[in-house]
Amino acid sequence: MDVDSQPMMEETVLVGDDLMLGPPSPIIPPEISSHVLDGVNLCDGILRNLFLCLQVNDIEPFCQEEIALYRECAEKRDKELRQRLQDSEYKLGVSMPLDLAKERASQLESETTTLERRLILASGIEGADGFRQRWSLHGRLTDTKKRMEALKQGIESRKKDDNVVTASVKAPTRNKWILTTETTAQVHTQLFTKKLLEKAVSDYEVEVVIGKVKSVEAGGGEITAVVEGGGVISMCCLAPPRHPRMFPACWLAGELPFVPEFCRNVRRWKLGLII
Repeated sequence: MDVDSQPMMEETVLVGDDLMLGPPSPIIPPEISSHVLDGVNLCDGILRNLFLCLQVNDIEPFCQEEIALYRECAEKRDKELRQRLQDSEYKLGVSMPLDLAKERASQLESETTTLERRLILASGIEGADGFRQRWSLHGRLTDTKKRMEALKQGIESRKKDDNVVTASVKAPTRNKWILTTETTAQVHTQLFTKKLLEKAVSDYEVEVVIGKVKSVEAGGGEITAVVEGGGVISMCCLAPPRHPRMFPACWLAGELPFVPEFCRNVRRWKLGLII
């Protein structure tokens, strides 16, 4: 058998442009970077080895293993970062004050429009420089659109809950618990707390205590909380969160129409907000 007559398999040599076959790495906004980047392997050690290899050997064919390792690591990293970005935008849509969430959505829409215009202009640039610009802009445009979609999904998911909150705050019911998993505090924590604080301070001269809870004791139909840095709140109502994404909302006690009967013995009305 003539070995020389057999077809030879062509060996693929990886170069720097092979790292541009997929989308570019996503840009992480600084306001959510701590959450998005936490615990993610950024491939910085592999990238350092690649640069060192290129510095020593000067040409890519001698750094095939380093290029392959970095490409594999970068693909996995970028996929995870993109998913975290979308998750973070969704959570912002759910938890941010509605006006700020809508403002953020408008900013992302404006950024999308700008990137689309820049991509059109880059289509007229020839050569490698034009390709790199289009590659970068297309990746940023795609990521921005997905972030905007996730943010809007978060906003939409809370609209129904916000309607329930508004109705509950405007029309409290006499002698009924308001801190249950079906009522105001559990539907949308921030909106409920804001409305409750405004009414409590303006109409009832309430003393507001905000702080981290150090300890909680229950007995005799009441709950007493000690706040870090000093201060005690006497309460009779404690509502756990309905959903893991929710924060424990509020404790309250006092002589108000919507406070349970066995809370009426509390002389001074206080509101304690858990942070």
